Amino acid sequence: MYQNTHRKRFIEFSLINRGMFLHYLCLCLILVGFGKSAFAADMPDSRTRAAAVKRALARMTEYRNPSPEFSFKYPKDWNANPSTEERSEPLEKLPPPFVFKAETNKGIVNVGITIEPVPADMSLDQFVKATLTGIEEVFKANSLKFTIVSQKNIDIHETPGCQIVLLNQMSNFTARQMMLLTMSGGKGVCITCSTADEWYPQYEPLFQTMIESTKFTKQK
Repeated sequence: MYQNTHRKRFIEFSLINRGMFLHYLCLCLILVGFGKSAFAADMPDSRTRAAAVKRALARMTEYRNPSPEFSFKYPKDWNANPSTEERSEPLEKLPPPFVFKAETNKGIVNVGITIEPVPADMSLDQFVKATLTGIEEVFKANSLKFTIVSQKNIDIHETPGCQIVLLNQMSNFTARQMMLLTMSGGKGVCITCSTADEWYPQYEPLFQTMIESTKFTKQK
């Protein structure tokens, strides 16, 4: 009875208040949109982007997270800003900080990792549902369009996860994201790779490589 009540309470709170973090995510994407418009004149063309993706795939480096313990590969030439912040509050209280961020092309191509505690009896499906419902509520509240392009369960080196592609449409910018949601050691992990929608086909192989590079250390 206690576990069912706790799970219900977690889902109810997360669906409502997870929007705090997702609103921040939304604002980040809008700022990226403004940046794209402002720097449109010196943005790389398709051929230059293709060369950048090829170079990025050949020059990967590794980020290691301490808790939960996992590794993640990203392009060595990207501007990385890892953080040692880690929240200890429950999911429903505060938005999780980024524990790692990296970007290129003035932030139009980027990856971010967030980590948050989850209840011991929380399932991956519930974590995914809470995340997607929160995103939907945030976008509706801001009169923005949000579409799930694809969603599938995957195994990341024997760790169950869910890979989702999202389309976020704003007034002057449309972003597409590849997201990995997974859980380990009592924590929910979200890895999100983002870029402009028209750039996404070129960057998709790189994003997929980054997602699939994630390796969790098995819990003893």
